[in-house]
Amino acid sequence: PNSDPSGLDSLARRLVNSHRLVDGANCIERIREIPKLAHGGTTRSIELHLDSMRIRQQEKIRGKTVLVLDDVMTTKNSLRACWKLLREAGASKIRCASLTETVYQG
Repeated sequence: PNSDPSGLDSLARRLVNSHRLVDGANCIERIREIPKLAHGGTTRSIELHLDSMRIRQQEKIRGKTVLVLDDVMTTKNSLRACWKLLREAGASKIRCASLTETVYQG
């Protein structure tokens, strides 16, 4: 969940329009920003993500198959938190996809 418009939003809108899907882009809301690891954040635990998000418009989710799109996957914890919240909100199936993954070389 991100409040800034992006290319990912454009991709989501295209998927919704071309496949006649329900747009649930605003169903997961970030209610508290958390610092990105690249910008000095020290943890991105699943608990931190769960505490920073909430479900809105639960009626759009209940009994539906939901696709969660993420731009960059680093710890997978934001996707895990989304999955948990969506399951609790009654989604019947949840699929997660990321455009890229952070790779650390050491």
